[in-house]
Amino acid sequence: MDDENEDYNIFNDFDEYKILESRRTQDTAGYSDKTFCDDLGTKFKNNKDKIINHCKHFLSLCGEYTFMRVLQTIKSQNISGIMNYWLNCDLRDIKEKHILESDFYPMMMVQSNEKLKNFGCTLDLHTIKDNDFNNLKTLYNLYDNLYKFNMDVKVNRQQDICKNGCHYKAQCAKVYNTHIDKCPINKNSKFCNELENFRKKYSRDNTCGTCSEVPSLKSRPSEGITEKETAEEMQNPDPILNPVSNESGSDISFNKDYVIIPVTLCIMFGLFLFLFLFYKFTPLGSVLRAKIMKKNIMLNNIDEEENKSVLENYETEHISCGNTPYHIAYHSA
Repeated sequence: MDDENEDYNIFNDFDEYKILESRRTQDTAGYSDKTFCDDLGTKFKNNKDKIINHCKHFLSLCGEYTFMRVLQTIKSQNISGIMNYWLNCDLRDIKEKHILESDFYPMMMVQSNEKLKNFGCTLDLHTIKDNDFNNLKTLYNLYDNLYKFNMDVKVNRQQDICKNGCHYKAQCAKVYNTHIDKCPINKNSKFCNELENFRKKYSRDNTCGTCSEVPSLKSRPSEGITEKETAEEMQNPDPILNPVSNESGSDISFNKDYVIIPVTLCIMFGLFLFLFLFYKFTPLGSVLRAKIMKKNIMLNNIDEEENKSVLENYETEHISCGNTPYHIAYHSA
């Protein structure tokens, strides 16, 4: 099993998360938050300004969340996973990883949880390892495309609502089918299980019926064959278990004939076509045609002379037969 340290089940309330995400780059931080971020930025030699900006944006986002909870625009308390993912996305290009782990994440966690303590949620902020981050990014893209599909349908009610929406479903199918091949059914994986959860949500969505250009979502591959099973199969003479290695002589002969006959016909046709083109369109073919025509004329002349000779002999014999007297004797009564 792959090393999976994160909670992958963080996308259940994705529609609410998208409302919150639209505020990710807003800076509404108060004086105390700005002072905190400035102090935190001094710990980074090369990325001070980036750290300060990301710090203020994140603390502003925490404030927006509390405001939306009061208005009940957002009801979900399960925001720790998605908030930590967003923060990791913002800081992915920061090279000073050791300072992020030793100072930034711990200090940010204390400051943000102070804002959220009255709303029943606690953030666990930390660096997400590459394997987990890439898997979460894949899942995020799947849910994001499905969200965009549903939003496109809602916005374009008066138009062909499915014409553009199917594009997002096609993206879902492409990403899903690429990664589900890595998830055989016997693999115990958080990532693979979450792909299955997405598949169920995707399959329940029948807003546009079937999009003709969108491929179906694949099922998880069956369990792989072990080396022991493979060795037993190679030694097993049972034709049901090992049909390829136990073909009869007649089947093999039939297969050979099935190949040889079409090949022979193709060769004969190709040879005929070559001779026809050679005879019809090459200079040597023209000479050959002239000789054949000359020979045919000579044969026709010989036939005419023979026919004329035969006809003359026939007429002579006929005339001779006409002058021959016949003597017929009659008996008297």
